[in-house]
Formats: sequence, C-alpha cells, structure tokens
Amino acid sequence: MKRLIALTIVLTMALSLVACGETGGGSQESKPPENRNDVVESTPVPIQDPEPTETQPTGPGACTLLSGFEISLFYKTVRNDVTGKWRLSASSSSMPVSDCAVEYYKKMFVSDDEIHGVWNATLGTMTCIKVMSGLLFVDTYEYVDGEEHDANLMFSGMLLDSKIIDKETGEPFER
Repeated sequence: MKRLIALTIVLTMALSLVACGETGGGSQESKPPENRNDVVESTPVPIQDPEPTETQPTGPGACTLLSGFEISLFYKTVRNDVTGKWRLSASSSSMPVSDCAVEYYKKMFVSDDEIHGVWNATLGTMTCIKVMSGLLFVDTYEYVDGEEHDANLMFSGMLLDSKIIDKETGEPFER
C-alpha cells in the first residue's frame, strides 16, 4: 500500500510539472488526491457490478485504448463535486482525447449521466466529455493549474475546441 501511495504521489507530481511546463524547482507543489482509495492503477476491471462499493472502481483503471490513447490514472470522484457524477482521467498521451471520444466513452463511462474530465498533461488541456440526447459533447479547455484537484476549478480555462459527436456512429453532429 505504501508503494502504491508513493507511486501515486510521484506520478501526480510528474504530470503536474509537465502540464505547467516546469523543468525544475517550481514554487507550487501539486497535491496528491485526498482519498487515495479513489485512485485506480491496475489492469482494467470489468464493469458488471451495478452498485460498486466505495473501494471498487466504477470503470477501468490505467489502460490504453485501441486508438493508442493512454489513461494513466482514473478517479471515480472529484473533490467538491456536489453531484457525485464527475469522474477524472489523467493522461500524458500526445493524442487529444477528442480524437477518440467515442472509444473513451464506451470504455470509461458507466452511465450517461456522468461527466468526465480528461486531464492531458502533455498537451496542457482538460477535456470535458458528457452525454445528452445520444450525443457526446466534447469540450477541450486550456489547463488551469490545480484544476484536476477541484471540481470548482475544472473546465475554467479558455475553451480551445468544441465537438458534438453521435455516440453510436462516431460521426460529427451537424449544427
């Protein structure tokens, strides 16, 4: 358990440094998640249990999607989320998650009422993926320092890209 906690802290700090563009000796430290039981760093877990317990993941842990998009961490809760529906994935992939949003949705979502934040430390982005009326709404924002730790800060950066995609076909929705 101590090894898992140490690995989580090191990985979180490394991803924060990459996202902030720091190469050493920054003045602000990234804080590890408050509840380490919400961190999943294992092989994918099948989504079959309709009512996961507090220590069970609600989706796969660290994994690589068929498209090559790598998910390094998955949090089933986000601090200060009052709905209980927010999830957070962390990645350092050079591919934007918006390029494989349907695949991400099929692999990571348990229900359509969830809202997923995908923090990409390499690209310096935070992407919001949500479902409404059978469509995926995929909005990519500029990363704001520390937003992965607080629902009140998530998606507060400048909007960089916005897509609406049919969740069944993967085709863009024409407005």
